[in-house]
Amino acid sequence: MGGAKRIEVNVVKDVVEWFFTGKIERRNKMPYIKKEDRKRLVGCQCILALYPDEGPNTAGELNFTLTMIIHNYLLRKGLNYQNMNEVIGVLECAKQEIYRQVAVPYEDKKKEENGAVSSLDTLPKT
Repeated sequence: MGGAKRIEVNVVKDVVEWFFTGKIERRNKMPYIKKEDRKRLVGCQCILALYPDEGPNTAGELNFTLTMIIHNYLLRKGLNYQNMNEVIGVLECAKQEIYRQVAVPYEDKKKEENGAVSSLDTLPKT
């Protein structure tokens, strides 16, 4: 089984596990999404999990996909300052979540493999 298929199977297993139990053991979840709301939202994730080659392949396509989701949200909620401000806040929090949960562990792993850039990287954390 190729790498893409393995990822697809793991994502599908995670989605099914999350749908029926509200738990995913292999990774962190967003605990502030209620179980009943997760069932409604999981459909989007299932489509991408079942058809991984159909999702965004470039940064531009990812931007387009996220923009379409945001436009749909704003069209349903109403175009006003509060809703636009909420969207911008959500994007900022999503950015920070990706950095904290994905980028930092990756950078730490690479620093262990390749060494620190300088002695500044090895200063004690305060």
